[in-house]
Amino acid sequence: LVKASIFTLTGKVHARAKEFDKSIDSLKKAIEVSSSYAPAYYWLGYSLRSNDNPAAAKDAYNRAAKLDPASRLGKKARRAADRL
Repeated sequence: LVKASIFTLTGKVHARAKEFDKSIDSLKKAIEVSSSYAPAYYWLGYSLRSNDNPAAAKDAYNRAAKLDPASRLGKKARRAADRL
């Protein structure tokens, strides 16, 4: 889980810097390490949406919401998916 967290944090930093290709690469690595880590899917959705891939973004948001439905992040992911 530590590696997934590090890759997710790296992806989030790239996303905030509008470096979406780098963000997507880091977040996919996070998911490879831990396929049940909801924050990685949330930020992957954010980066994919920002990189003009709404269908894939919706899938990532839905996965984040499914993995952690009761959390603030899960609810935020559900709202983001519903807007796509």
